[in-house]
Amino acid sequence: MQALDYSQDPPRPADPANWHPILRELLAYYDKIAPTGLMPGRQHFRPQDVPAVLPRLVLLDVHRAPLRYKYRLVGTKEAELYGHDPTGRWYDEVRPRNAKTENGYKRLTDAAERGVMSYRKGQVLAIRHREHQSAENLVAPFASDGKTVDMIIVVGVIYRRDGTEV
Repeated sequence: MQALDYSQDPPRPADPANWHPILRELLAYYDKIAPTGLMPGRQHFRPQDVPAVLPRLVLLDVHRAPLRYKYRLVGTKEAELYGHDPTGRWYDEVRPRNAKTENGYKRLTDAAERGVMSYRKGQVLAIRHREHQSAENLVAPFASDGKTVDMIIVVGVIYRRDGTEV
């Protein structure tokens, strides 16, 4: 599946060649587990197949009418970056809508409603710590039936001011 690069305005097809290796690994695995012509579902995803991804993984359940997202699973690295584990909480309670989070909501909505995979690299939009300066992440839809998105996977890498990974 081709990801759109949300670092661009408007988003354009992304080139994974320069992505962080963990994001490239997730993309390759996603493509490998997807049934022909369909999106993969959670039932296809075996966490043990991509162990490097797990600490940075966020799984969001998609609820409809109204469209909302609930944290199903948050990897240890992500929970550490949040300062708490938001598993079981609503995304909009953890990350209220505002100018800094709106791009993230657009990406989740594009994944949920249109099955769009997206990539972004740029400034951290929801500052967690003053040392966290940039982020690189991948948002991908899961659909149990191959067509209707019911879960979203997000994997990200945060960088410090000096360019090292958090």
